[in-house]
Amino acid sequence: MEPTPNIAQKGPYGLDLEAGTYWWCACGYSQKQPFCDGSHRGRGFTPVKLTLDAPKKVW
Repeated sequence: MEPTPNIAQKGPYGLDLEAGTYWWCACGYSQKQPFCDGSHRGRGFTPVKLTLDAPKKVW
């Protein structure tokens, strides 16, 4: 059976982020949207790694 994602928000998250590494939620179950809080465990999803070398606005 295919894992079913949760729709956390029906639109993009626009964020001004500092340089660093972030883990973007791919399952939609995180309570720290749009970032991963580990809620994907056991659901068949893996968060997306985002590494920024400089501050940037991301969508």
